[in-house]
Amino acid sequence: MLSTVTSPIARSKFIGNNTVKYYDHDGNMYIRLHNTDIITSDGITMRLYTGGWRTVTTKDRLNKYVPGNIHIWSEKGEWMISNTGWSDPAFIAYPFYEGIKIDLHHGTVIVSKELEEELKAIAERKRLNKLIKKYCKTLKDMDTLPMPNGGDCWFCSMFERGGLDSTDHLISHLEEEYIHGSLLVNALRWAGYRPEVHMDPLFGLRDVVVRTVRRYFKAKLGFAS
Repeated sequence: MLSTVTSPIARSKFIGNNTVKYYDHDGNMYIRLHNTDIITSDGITMRLYTGGWRTVTTKDRLNKYVPGNIHIWSEKGEWMISNTGWSDPAFIAYPFYEGIKIDLHHGTVIVSKELEEELKAIAERKRLNKLIKKYCKTLKDMDTLPMPNGGDCWFCSMFERGGLDSTDHLISHLEEEYIHGSLLVNALRWAGYRPEVHMDPLFGLRDVVVRTVRRYFKAKLGFAS
């Protein structure tokens, strides 16, 4: 996310390496790291952003300039935020999302519709990760890799188009643990492999196929591998 400043800058100063604090003529405050306004505030609420740069530096800057009781950390690849420390009886962890709001008067995360949607999204990603893990274990344990045939999923069998993108049909394959040759071919081609080689039992490349299918599902379903 690039600068969100909508009125002329009244004053600014460097407050850290590659970090600048701005104020506009309306009294709104912005903290910019490189080319991204990672914090914006109207004095009542504060919004937090990463601009897609979920780096250690971004996290450190956010933690430095949010209210003292607010803490942001990474847990198994997910950014989390809390109003209190871990030892506090009132500790609640929330998922971090772009534009998450802080109530400056109370120093608390504002539970919004966006936050509720992010909680649902995280729960779904965890569910899909478990399904992918189970699917790949079954694939690894199969006696032979299935080859494409006319009974395969119609979406996956469209080889010349790289398979037809449909998140729903891929999720249904995971839920039903439906393993078929056309899906394996699409995964291998997507990753730049040659299916005719990597699915040949003489080459013993089962682990390559399993790893590729895992990456393929995660990429197609829109979250990190």
